[in-house]
Amino acid sequence: MYQIVTILFITWSLLLSGNTMEAQQSGVSAKEALELFNEGAYQQAIPLYEALLERYDREPNLNYYYGVCLLESKTQNGEAIKRLKFASLKNVNRDVFYYLGRAYQNAYEFQEAIKQYTHFLKVTHPEDARRVTAQRSIEDCQSAIELINKYFKLSILAKDTVSEQEVLSKYQLSGESGTLSPNRTFFKTGVDPDQIMYKTELENEVLFVLEQPDSGRYNINKIVRLLDSWSKNQDLGTPINSEFDERYPFMLVDGTTFYFSSNRPGGMGGMDIYQSYFDTESNTFSPPENMGPPFNSPDDDYLFAADAFENQAWFSTNRGVSPGKAVVVMIRWDNSVIKNLARDTEQIRQLAQLPLLERDSTDLETARPSTPAQQKLKAKEDFRFYINDTLVYSRFEHFHSAEALNAFKKGFDLNAQKDSLELLMEQKRKIYSLSYNKEELKQLIDEILQLEQQVYGLTDQIQNHYITARRLEISKINELKANGTYRSSQKERESSSPKKTLESRQPTSHPVFANDEFHGPREEIQAMYRKFFSDSEINVLEQSDSLYAWANSLKLKAANMLEKGHPAENMESRIPLLDRIKNKDTLSTPEALEVNYALEARATEKKALDIYHEALDQKYRIYYPKLTQLEQLPKNKHFADSLGRIRAFYDEATEGLEKMYTYNQERYERLGSLKREAVSLMERILLNSSLPTSAASTTNQTHFNNSPSSNSDTAQALTITQKSNAEIASPASSGKRIPSQVIASAFEKSETPVFKVQIGVFSSSPRQESLAKIPDISTSPVAGKNLVKYFSGQWKSFQQAQEQVASIREAGFDGAFVVAFLNGHPIPIEKARAIGGEPTKNE
Repeated sequence: MYQIVTILFITWSLLLSGNTMEAQQSGVSAKEALELFNEGAYQQAIPLYEALLERYDREPNLNYYYGVCLLESKTQNGEAIKRLKFASLKNVNRDVFYYLGRAYQNAYEFQEAIKQYTHFLKVTHPEDARRVTAQRSIEDCQSAIELINKYFKLSILAKDTVSEQEVLSKYQLSGESGTLSPNRTFFKTGVDPDQIMYKTELENEVLFVLEQPDSGRYNINKIVRLLDSWSKNQDLGTPINSEFDERYPFMLVDGTTFYFSSNRPGGMGGMDIYQSYFDTESNTFSPPENMGPPFNSPDDDYLFAADAFENQAWFSTNRGVSPGKAVVVMIRWDNSVIKNLARDTEQIRQLAQLPLLERDSTDLETARPSTPAQQKLKAKEDFRFYINDTLVYSRFEHFHSAEALNAFKKGFDLNAQKDSLELLMEQKRKIYSLSYNKEELKQLIDEILQLEQQVYGLTDQIQNHYITARRLEISKINELKANGTYRSSQKERESSSPKKTLESRQPTSHPVFANDEFHGPREEIQAMYRKFFSDSEINVLEQSDSLYAWANSLKLKAANMLEKGHPAENMESRIPLLDRIKNKDTLSTPEALEVNYALEARATEKKALDIYHEALDQKYRIYYPKLTQLEQLPKNKHFADSLGRIRAFYDEATEGLEKMYTYNQERYERLGSLKREAVSLMERILLNSSLPTSAASTTNQTHFNNSPSSNSDTAQALTITQKSNAEIASPASSGKRIPSQVIASAFEKSETPVFKVQIGVFSSSPRQESLAKIPDISTSPVAGKNLVKYFSGQWKSFQQAQEQVASIREAGFDGAFVVAFLNGHPIPIEKARAIGGEPTKNE
C-alpha cells in the first residue's frame, strides 16, 4: 500500500512539474493555482485552472480542483458536477464524493446526492469533521424530496444582487407594516449589533435574536413597551426556537402570521424560511411550516417580509452568487401566491432560478394572459350588473362614472380568477373522492384547504369592488341629476322586484323581524322607511333586515355543528385535527367525520358573515345617498360631522377587506363591526329625523341590535344600542353607556374640551374581561389603517381623567394616558386645560 501511494505521489509531482513548465510558457502556473485553492481563494483560482485544462482537459486532479472551485464559488453547478464526476471515476481523492454530493444537492438531484454522501461516509476517516455535515445533508435531502412535491407560484417583480451588508436597503416596507433594522439602531449593548430585528407598526413590540452563550446559536426573543420603559426579554420558546439557529423574525400586520428563518432539520439545506401562526387566545405558536420552493433551496434563504398594503413581499437568498453576496427578491404578494403540485424536478430547478415576471415596462397587469371571461367581455361586452333594484347595466358604456367602471372591471377580473380556482378545487375534490393513496390524500387536503382560502379572499375582494362601483355610480348619477344633466344610458325597469341573487338567498322561514328584540322598534323603523324611501327601496331594506336575521340563525347553526363535531368526551386529544386526518386513508374515520363537521361549520359561519356584510352593504347604499341629500337642507347642516365619521368607518372597512388577501375570520368580523358602526349611526339620524321632537328624544333602540358573531369581543363591537339623546349628552349620567353612545356623545359640538383616557391602538378588539373593568369605552378608526383607537371614560377636567389612569393601567392597559378633544377633534392637553380654566404645567 505504501508503495502504491508513493508511486501516485511521484506521478502527480511529475505531472505537476511538467504542467508547470509548459504552463509557465503561457504565464499560468499549476503551483500557483494549487496555492490559491489551499488558501480558499476559489474564485481567483478558476481562470488558472481553466487555462490549465485547455491543455490537459482529461487530467483527473485538475478536474477535481476545478470542480471544487466552481462549487465553492457557486457558479456553473452543472459544470462542477461534470468535472467532479470525471474525477470520482479516477479515484483521485476520497473527498470528491463529499463535494459531488453537494453539487447534486444544489441541482435538486437529491437521490443522487444521498448516494454520494453515503459513499463519502464509507470511505472517509472516522475523525473527519465533515462526517457530521454529510449526515445532516442526507437528512436535508430526504426532507427536500418531500418538500419539492409542492411549490409556491410566485410573480417575481425584481431581483438585485448586493453584498450581504446591503440587503436591508432593498426592502421598502410601508410604515404600516412595521420596521426592519439592525440591532444597533435600537440596542446599545448585549446583542449582536448586525443581526436583524423587527419592530411592529405601533412600535410597541420588538422581535430580535439573542446569541446563546453555551452554544453560539441564535434564538428569537421579544420585548414589549410598558408605560415608561420596555419589558424584560421573553424567549419565544418552542416550537419557534429549537436547538438550532432561528433568526430574521417578521410578523405580518395581522398580528398572527409569523415568519422566521432556521437551519433546523426538516429543511432543504442551509437556512430556510418558515411560517407559523400566533394564537392570541392561548398565547402560543403553531408548529412552523417550511415554505418550500422556490422560497427555499439547498442554500441559505432568509428574511421574508411582506407589505400587505402594497401587495409586495421580499426575501433574500445566497443561491447562485459568490460568498458575501445575496440576491434580494421582490414578489407580488396577493391571492396569486398559491401552492401547486409539482410536475417534475426540472420544473422545480427552473423555478429555483427565480425567473423575473415577463411584463410590459409600463404595466405589470399586461403580463397576465387574458382569461376566457375577459375574452368574452371584450368580444361581446355583455354582462348584467345591478346598480340598484331598478337599474341594470349590461355594457361598459352604460357607466357614467369612470371610477365606477374601473372598480367594476377589477371585480370582474377577480371573478374570472375565482372561477378558475373553484374549477381547480372541484377537480381536486373529485380526485380525492376516488383516491386511496395515503400520501396523495395528504397532499390533496392541503391543496383543497389552500384553494378554499384563496376563494374566500377573492369573494370578499370581488364584492367590495362591486360595492365601490355601485356607490361611485349612484353618487355620479345623483350629481348629474342635481345639475339637470342626467340622461339614463339604460332603460330603468318599472318593476321593483328584488335582485335574483337576493331572491335566491331570501329565507322563507323568517319574517322581516325574526327576533323579539326587533318587535319594539318595528313601528318606528317602518315609519322611517315610509317617510324617506320609495317602495322599491323599502323592499330592499326589509330584505336586509331579513338577511340579517338569517345570518344570526346560520351563526347559531355553525356553533351547533362545532358542538356536535367536538363532543366533550373527545376533547382530551391535543393532536391538531388536520394532522390526525392527514394520517388516515379515507374520510370514514371518526377524525374524518370531525373534519367534515369542522369544515361545514366553518363554511356556514363564513356564509353567515357574508350575508351579514351584504345586509349592511345594502343598507349603506340606500341610507348614505339619502343622508347626503338631507344634509343639503339648512336645518341639517349639522349632519356634516356625522357623515364624515360614517364615511371614515365605512371606508376603513372597505379598504380593510380589499387588503385582506386571505380569509381571516377575526378581521372579517372586526371589519363588519366598522360597517355596523356606520349603519347604526345613519339609522339613528334617520330615526330621529322621522319622528316628532318629543318622540325622537326617546327612541330607545337601533334597528340592528343582534350580532351574528359568537366571539364576545366582536359581539360587543357589533352590538349597538341607543339610549335617549339627553342621557347621551350628559357625561354625569348614572350607569354605564355602551360604545356607540359614548362615540355619539364624545364628538358633539361643545365650547369646552372633553378629556378621555386612550388605552391603546388595536388591530382587533381587546379582551372583553379587561374592558369590563374600566369606564365606558369609545372607539375611533385610524384613517388608512386597519387599526382602531380605544378610549375610556369622558371627563370635564384633566385632573378627573388623570385620577383614572392608574386603575385603567391595573386593568391591563399599561400604556393608558390622557387625551383631549374639542368638538370631536383631538387637541393638545395643555391647550385643553387652558380652555377649561385648569392650571397648566407652566403655571
